[in-house]
Amino acid sequence: MMNETSQEQPRFIYQQQQLDQLQQQQQQQSQQLQHHGIVRRDVLPAGFQEPEDIEITTSLIKKAPEPRLAIGVSQNGKRVTGDLTVTPGTPLTMEITLDQESAPIYGLGVNYLEVTDTRLLSETIIFKGCTVDPYLFENFNTIDGDTLSAKFKAFKFPDSSYVQFRATVNVCLDKCLGTQCSNGQIGYGRRRRDTSDAMMTPLMDTNKVYEISLAMFIKINDLEGVNRNEVLRLEEKLRELKLANQRLARNSRGHFEEPLVKTFEQLPLSVPAFVVDEKELEDARNAVNAITSTGAVILSIILTVLCKFL
Repeated sequence: MMNETSQEQPRFIYQQQQLDQLQQQQQQQSQQLQHHGIVRRDVLPAGFQEPEDIEITTSLIKKAPEPRLAIGVSQNGKRVTGDLTVTPGTPLTMEITLDQESAPIYGLGVNYLEVTDTRLLSETIIFKGCTVDPYLFENFNTIDGDTLSAKFKAFKFPDSSYVQFRATVNVCLDKCLGTQCSNGQIGYGRRRRDTSDAMMTPLMDTNKVYEISLAMFIKINDLEGVNRNEVLRLEEKLRELKLANQRLARNSRGHFEEPLVKTFEQLPLSVPAFVVDEKELEDARNAVNAITSTGAVILSIILTVLCKFL
């Protein structure tokens, strides 16, 4: 018995020493974890549930720059100023640009463009992004979305050497949508893309954030030696432009007849783009000429009768 007791005592002491060492190791590990701010739990608390949706209460807000636009007209790459002589029929290019800070963020689209003699006469030449008369003024186009350009011929009204252009420009996030014009062309005012893609998009720019009005003057000098045939052609085109505006007024149910300066933000967005029909214009001109000729014949008969009585 004494021998068995003496043998078990060293074994018990050895096991106790191992248990003490294990407890010391656990205490050291626990102290290290607590030092790093981590508490290890073997079992989750009773009733613990992990939420399925996590609400994020922190948000990051950045401010975009306010866009600044510039408008100008150039002749053979040179900006038209008082130093350049511009005559009727001169090929010109109108450019509308964004400032460098805003260019990576926004895109442009010309909605309306009105021409006026600054007195009584004024006509709309770009309507809902499309040209009304491509001979006088072509559609605006763009490559990078930051600069819009359109080619046109210099023209003026009969009683004034000055022409004022008044534009309504949409500023959109990234880019403005193109407009499907009725002559088969796309009035871009945005980055180029496939024509079929543009035909599937609505007319209204849903990402429009600004609508800005711009205006500028150019002086047209009617000098001797100017091609008179070209001048007469431009005058005829101005008369056609007036007829086209009258038709636009009818299609717009009266909204179009209000002054464009007043209604930059009030013109209906649902009005379809329009390009004048040459056949209808020819019919209208013939009707006017017929009325004029009939009036001249009647006046001649009246004068003949009066002469007989006198």
